[in-house]
Amino acid sequence: MAAFINHIEIKPVVGTTHCWGKIMESSNIVEIDFAQLPDGTLIEMIEDPANPGRSILAVYRERTVSLAERFEDGTRNLVPLPRTDRVLQHVCLAQGAEAHGALLDLVGAVGSFFNMCLDLEMPWRMLLTAYAMSTWFPEQLQAAPYVALVGPPGSGKTTALRVLNLLCYRSLLTADITSAAFYEISHRIRPTILLDETLTSGHSRELMHLLRATSTTGFVSLRKDKARLAFGPKAFSWLELPDDAALNSRCLIVPMHKTARTDLKSPNHPTILAFAKKVRMQLQQFRFEHFNGFPAPKIPADVKLSGRQLDLYRAVALPVTQDEKLCEILARLIEQQNELQTAVLSPAQATVLHVLYSWIHEKPKAPAVGLRGLTAAVNSELTKRGESIVNERKMGNILTSLSLTNRQRTNTGYILFLDPSTRERIHANARDHRTEDPVEDCKICSPTDVSVNSAGPQVARTEAAKTEKTPSAPSERGERRERPSRTRKTRLVNSTQSTSDLRGRSRLPKR
Repeated sequence: MAAFINHIEIKPVVGTTHCWGKIMESSNIVEIDFAQLPDGTLIEMIEDPANPGRSILAVYRERTVSLAERFEDGTRNLVPLPRTDRVLQHVCLAQGAEAHGALLDLVGAVGSFFNMCLDLEMPWRMLLTAYAMSTWFPEQLQAAPYVALVGPPGSGKTTALRVLNLLCYRSLLTADITSAAFYEISHRIRPTILLDETLTSGHSRELMHLLRATSTTGFVSLRKDKARLAFGPKAFSWLELPDDAALNSRCLIVPMHKTARTDLKSPNHPTILAFAKKVRMQLQQFRFEHFNGFPAPKIPADVKLSGRQLDLYRAVALPVTQDEKLCEILARLIEQQNELQTAVLSPAQATVLHVLYSWIHEKPKAPAVGLRGLTAAVNSELTKRGESIVNERKMGNILTSLSLTNRQRTNTGYILFLDPSTRERIHANARDHRTEDPVEDCKICSPTDVSVNSAGPQVARTEAAKTEKTPSAPSERGERRERPSRTRKTRLVNSTQSTSDLRGRSRLPKR
């Protein structure tokens, strides 16, 4: 281990980039957690290997790492944030930097923790491994990856968070956090926050909003005349997924289950802790070497990723972008996350989509549909399901939320034009939300578009599918195709048809 460096002579600089910290009043001492100097020197706050109760600086320059209690930068003295801080003392830091060997060696070392401490199938271990490595590069992420561990009590969720606490960049494991503390600690040191029993911590509604709002870089939160940046990777545990589709879509969902394995080690086992110390140092070296960027990970041609799924893929595949095979497997696993997402449509939205989907297939040449008749048909379905009915004005809002905006007012009321783009949008909504099965003779429907399992064979993909679906799932899907509601004619109308002809003709399948 390199000796401490108390004073390093460098040329005076005008300023620094990528610098976080606090300037001490009436002195030239600047407390930092990280800084990048114009000459490329990287300075990172780490844990003092000789005294875990204090922090020290790791200086990466010309591919070598040295330790320093302070670093002189022109007229400023850079020092680490004090480890005695009541929050910082609980943040897990590296104790130095160490050579990590080839990329696959490092990936294998990180992944081995999940195998030693948890009973997880290979796909979930791969996702958690890639997530843990991606947390070491928060500066390069455009969207912060989240992990949602879901399972019953005793399924290993807390153990998984404790393992992540050993591996993630500046991890902070907590069972409760206020929004003020969340913003303060995130702004100061950009930790990877790991929340256990998330729905029981603090004010859950406020916490849900906070998690949604801090997943994208560049957004500043204003609290009591203070600007705070709280962007960063996070992981949390649930007994079941929350009724928050926006938050769920930002997450890598990892289902947990109880295990009968007796060979699992506790994250506090001395062997695990010693190995984790070594791997964190390797990850710190990996961060130094690749801080200034990776090439963008490629997306396999036959994998369809868009929106937040694409953001998740770009984040977790970032550290392994040099290995195309690993990137391909990660892309397929993230594509499968569609199977684990909860429905994002309200009962009224789902009913409107179903009625329109049935209508355009039964009347492929119909030019339009009247909102008055559409509202009556939708309300008939909602009433059968015990849901609240909607009025015509509310129907307009629902159509807008589904991006069906090609509407016009006529002397008989509003109509929705069923032009090719509107029909394609209805199909796209049905595919995105997986509410309808494809129709065989429809030119727009495509079975490959709605089948998550349509991509090429992969061992990891096959294993993931086994864990995501029960053996009865394929037959259940087949039964849904056979339901008469899929073929029963729905007498919707254009603007000239009467409301009475529409009532009770379309049936939404019970789910």
